[in-house]
Amino acid sequence: MDTSLSDDVDNGLLSERLPQIQYPHYFEFKGKIFTMSDGTRWQLLEPLSCLATQQVNPPGEARQVFSCKCLDPPWPDHGDAVVKIKYQVRAQDKSIRNYEGWIQEYEQSMKRYPETAAEDQSEIDFCRYLIHAATNPTNKPNRQTLDEIAALERLGSKTCEHAPWLYEVWWGTVQPDIHEGIVGGYMALILMKKVPGKRLSYYEYWKLSLAQRDEIRQAFKKALTAVWECGVRPLDKAMRSIVWDERDRTCYIVDFEDAEFYNETDERQEFTDRDYRAWDLAESCFRGW
Repeated sequence: MDTSLSDDVDNGLLSERLPQIQYPHYFEFKGKIFTMSDGTRWQLLEPLSCLATQQVNPPGEARQVFSCKCLDPPWPDHGDAVVKIKYQVRAQDKSIRNYEGWIQEYEQSMKRYPETAAEDQSEIDFCRYLIHAATNPTNKPNRQTLDEIAALERLGSKTCEHAPWLYEVWWGTVQPDIHEGIVGGYMALILMKKVPGKRLSYYEYWKLSLAQRDEIRQAFKKALTAVWECGVRPLDKAMRSIVWDERDRTCYIVDFEDAEFYNETDERQEFTDRDYRAWDLAESCFRGW
């Protein structure tokens, strides 16, 4: 698989572009091309989200979602696809200082309590590993990235009708011109099924009538239960992780960076009204304008 992003080679295949969306982004991913293991080339089109970073838990990551197009049709009829780009960035200086402070505390503890020296040394070694992962390139992705890939893969294998599916992951390395990236660190382009509709937002949701909100809540219950039945329990419980397709009156659950997994033999979770509150959909969640 090609591990570098190439420049735009339109070849007349990109005449049907999506409308321009002015999201701030620093590295010009738009127009770049990546090649999957089956030889198909994909081109990044328009950004669908802002560039966001997670710089607390090493290794740090930046992420952004793009629409995309296959340059080598016909491609299997999976429907529309999107790409989530994730790449390694340096952790916040505050986080690094915290780890350095913990090392000093454990070193002091070793002097005062020799009987626990082995446990303290283990914690020191772990903190040093975190500092290294926070500041140096690694090919081992953040746990959240691995969890998201595993969740999307499982949802696809179960043909879940209320969540995106994983198509494939392109792996590469961070190049010098990528904003805040650690050069040589990992980069993942997660190609997944695009679900129809729009993410729910506080304003859009609460301006609806009670009857319309009740309809969305029932559709959400069906969607979340379907995801649970696939053995995936999303933990990022927020309205932003819900997509509402107004045309088909269907909800979808997205964003599985924070998720738990369970097997068919594990006890299934039962949906209750508490789940509406946890996802900010209950009437009691209205905080005013």
